[in-house]
Amino acid sequence: RVRVVDRCPGCPYGGLDLSPAAFQRIVGDLSQGVGQVTWEWT
Repeated sequence: RVRVVDRCPGCPYGGLDLSPAAFQRIVGDLSQGVGQVTWEWT
């Protein structure tokens, strides 16, 4: 789980801007820059 704490005005609707640590843990390779994930509010 990753806690959402801010907005991402440069992201598309539903997009998330992750910290490098969260991105690496969820997506993997930081050099990708963008990853596809499914998420929901809980």
